[in-house]
Amino acid sequence: MKIKTLIPFLIILLLLVGLVAWQKSNQKKPAPIAEQVGLATLVPDTLTRSTLDRIELFSGAEPEDKVVLRKKGDGWLIASLHNAPAEQSTVDEFVDKLLGLKGEPRATADNDDKLASFALKDEEAFHVQAWLSSGDAPAMDLLFGKSADFRTVFLRKAGDNKVFVESNNLRQEAGVSEGDVSPSPESKKWLKSAILEADTDKVEALALKYPDKAFSFERKAIEEETESTEDQDDAERAITSPEKETRYEWTLASDPGLSDFKDQEIANILTRFGTIRATDVADPENKAACGFDDPQFTATLKMAEGDDIVIYGGKSPDGEKYYLQQAGQEPALAYEVAKYNFEQIFIQASKLFTLPEWTLETDDLTQISLTRSDGSVVIEKSGDDWTIVEPQLALEQQSTALNAISTALASLKAIDSADSSADTGPFDTTLRMTLANGSERILHFGTTAKSTEGRYVRFDDSDRVLIISRADAQRLLPPLRDLFSLAVLDIDSDTLMDLKVSHEKRQLHLARDPESKAWSGTLNGKNITPGLDKVEDYLMTVNSFQMDSFVVDSSDSEIEATATLSFTFEDGETQSLSFSASRDGVYDATLSWLPYRFTATALEYLPLFADVDSFEEPEEESITAEEEPEEEAVSVVVPVEDEEADAVNEESPVEEEAPDETLTVEIQ
Repeated sequence: MKIKTLIPFLIILLLLVGLVAWQKSNQKKPAPIAEQVGLATLVPDTLTRSTLDRIELFSGAEPEDKVVLRKKGDGWLIASLHNAPAEQSTVDEFVDKLLGLKGEPRATADNDDKLASFALKDEEAFHVQAWLSSGDAPAMDLLFGKSADFRTVFLRKAGDNKVFVESNNLRQEAGVSEGDVSPSPESKKWLKSAILEADTDKVEALALKYPDKAFSFERKAIEEETESTEDQDDAERAITSPEKETRYEWTLASDPGLSDFKDQEIANILTRFGTIRATDVADPENKAACGFDDPQFTATLKMAEGDDIVIYGGKSPDGEKYYLQQAGQEPALAYEVAKYNFEQIFIQASKLFTLPEWTLETDDLTQISLTRSDGSVVIEKSGDDWTIVEPQLALEQQSTALNAISTALASLKAIDSADSSADTGPFDTTLRMTLANGSERILHFGTTAKSTEGRYVRFDDSDRVLIISRADAQRLLPPLRDLFSLAVLDIDSDTLMDLKVSHEKRQLHLARDPESKAWSGTLNGKNITPGLDKVEDYLMTVNSFQMDSFVVDSSDSEIEATATLSFTFEDGETQSLSFSASRDGVYDATLSWLPYRFTATALEYLPLFADVDSFEEPEEESITAEEEPEEEAVSVVVPVEDEEADAVNEESPVEEEAPDETLTVEIQ
């Protein structure tokens, strides 16, 4: 194509480009989105990240239960949680959203009903207050209501009835969701959970102190010569100095009298120090509640550089909560940690050493004798099961519990140990086993272990104090009551002839007719005629009754009865169950056919007498002559066939308009 032909096209193109550029230069820039939708700034100009000094969060329903975050230097403390340090990133993220609040006007709520429709009344809204370091009132006071949708929330300024919507729901950011049972925020949500910040690679020694033992470990450097490379000849090896490589290993600095030390576990313990996270903080002033009035657990980390780090461990008096505390920390915070994490620091001896083993085969056992302060129990093997030969009681034996003793003996393992010098209490309970070959094995039991959940034991004649788990101890040393069935009543409705129940205001007497087998009787002096189903329902309650415990002492089987059940059978035998008055929800009880004193709980006792009310019969309504209603005529329309209608019409003529196919009769 010739150049002269292209020139007009180029001129047109240039004109179009210039026109587009001119239009763009004269086009107004769009306003910011906040201006376009009319967003209102909810944060005063005086409130910035540098001037913000304190944040208070609370529910209007529980204004006294608030979270208070206070700035300290570049960080934040949780003033409402004993001034524990707050997680910096969590607070920073919240502050960014707080300072960026812009609301879209939605409505004006000029009365309580309108405020309630947004959940923005003072007593139901979630309050967010931001304070400056000076001033008697918050620089910003916002109330957050219910969610407008899944992305936005209603809010307003305190004292103002203008309702806005915002995408940042600071109530949810504070950890409180709509519909929570407790609408108040929790201070621990903001907690800096890391307990120890130290370079554990610089630890040179570790000492672990427990209530009943102590271990010490050292980290030693060991130099080893490296092997010559294969491409070196003998001459080169002769003139080349051997290279040395340094490695580190943990060794015992004290002798616990145990074998097969597992040094890798020490490195694992040090790693766990950096990974353990606190779940809450306890009151540092209440040391006894955390076990820190006299710390029984201590972990000391000797550092290559700087001061040693000392960590105390403690438990609540009920053993349900576990705490760690760093010595010298200000404030002296007691961090609550999970039981599992606590035991990963103060580790059981079985994780560090190989403990003495207990070996026993159940097939070798012929007799087991348990001797303790409350008496002795002897069980013997009979076939595949075990039976109690002492004491001889007229109660059904629990074979499952008896067999569990021999099973636990065969699988028994020690989980921990204690120093021989530790205060482990007296070993006054023994489990003596007789084997088929006539030899004996003995387990000596001490008190409850102090360092872990278990019980002190000694195997046979050994002086080594070991600890078995609480579960094993419970299986091996069951209370006497667990070896017998305490469902002591088995009343047969087919042979029962008479039943009496006496209890405060409830008095029941039932008797069965020998011929008709029908039941009759009285309830609180009134005659009743209960059906067989009611009697059997009550006997089901009676037979499901179970005692809680018993005392094998016939001399102490008498009680002052305040409630009694009596049963008479076809053969004339009478059996009775008597109860004393309540002692803190426990009732002493006796059975006429057993020489023991039992105890029963309120949970079992009360239904025996409450279910007596089921025999109460509704009173019949009587109508006096004065109240007798007047008789009213009732019209009954009866359809009849034509022939029947004709017959009736002859005797009782009716109006011609009456239809032939119906009959109307008045009944007085």
